[in-house]
Amino acid sequence: MRNLIMIILFSGASLACYTQTDSLINIKSSVKGCGTNPEEPSYPGGGEKLYLFISQNFQDSLIQPGTNGRIFMQITVDTSGSIKVGVLHGLNDVLDKEMLRVFSLMPKWIPAEKEGVKVAKTIAMPVRVLSKPKNK
Repeated sequence: MRNLIMIILFSGASLACYTQTDSLINIKSSVKGCGTNPEEPSYPGGGEKLYLFISQNFQDSLIQPGTNGRIFMQITVDTSGSIKVGVLHGLNDVLDKEMLRVFSLMPKWIPAEKEGVKVAKTIAMPVRVLSKPKNK
């Protein structure tokens, strides 16, 4: 049985891939433009690369049947591109810790800029997690 993980990134565009379990992950960031706005921090390679990173590293087998909700992640990107992550509002301990683990594995981001100078910036990224019903 395969599972669809869909991530809706900065621009609102949808990306999807199949995994081995029955869960849906939907990510939409509060950041607009997917790295096209230098005033906002961005993941290296843009939204598609961020999607690939999360889909390859998130252990979606941890999503239990009946799970439905959002994990609100807070990401602070400093002037060197290093990130600090936290959970603003979690879904459950297991999925919150897994999302923190995945974000902790990320490479440095491209920092935000203001008037041509790199600046630290904090963004919010809600992650929607939804288990799909098992086929009988």
